Amino acid sequence: YKFFVLNICKLIEPIVKSGEHMKKTCKHLLAVLLLCGVSLAQAQLKSNEVAVANTLFADSGCAGCHDFASQLVGPSLQQVAQRYKGKKVIAKIADVIRLGGQGKWGDVPHPANEGIEKQNAMLLAKWILSGAPQN
Repeated sequence: YKFFVLNICKLIEPIVKSGEHMKKTCKHLLAVLLLCGVSLAQAQLKSNEVAVANTLFADSGCAGCHDFASQLVGPSLQQVAQRYKGKKVIAKIADVIRLGGQGKWGDVPHPANEGIEKQNAMLLAKWILSGAPQN
């Protein structure tokens, strides 16, 4: 990430030196790029998080209703990721995982699974929204 930002700065330096209006434009562009970079960094999962999420998914009974690509009783993980793509809903999805929910995917309720700790539910939600990568 730091490498990316430094290279962007090197690329725009000659433009920034060329005039005041261009300097303001480049500063705004750099701010947008930095914000995008932060968002991407937050969305990425570390390899150990992917492994933990896969284990949580398998061991918590999630696979009884959800598949990676096909709808079973509940939506596929890909369907969930697609529906919420670009939205900040990690905490909302984590709450559904732990506390249950109904009505967003039809009439079948999502059962509560309070045995999953909040931090693990957050990890599962982040993993699902990242496309549920495999180990």
